[in-house]
Amino acid sequence: MSMNQNYDDQAMIALEEQQVSELVASLINYAQGLETQVVGLRSQINRLSASDTAKPYPDLHSDIYELFCDYPAYERNKTNIEAFLENFQNR
Repeated sequence: MSMNQNYDDQAMIALEEQQVSELVASLINYAQGLETQVVGLRSQINRLSASDTAKPYPDLHSDIYELFCDYPAYERNKTNIEAFLENFQNR
């Protein structure tokens, strides 16, 4: 294998890894937007509920989070995902 071929293979692997990281980061960003919508809807439901009954969502943020840090791909992409999210949020 020539030096150029090795470099091309490494560049392709790096590009694929970056694309996967960008996809995952975009999905995370989308999920954060959905989270904001869910919390807003729950808040609205609480406001519209009868005042003499318990609020349907006393904790607006309950049971809408899931952690994915136990996935092997998470650790492999953690740095790229966090960097992408930070860059995306600073736009």
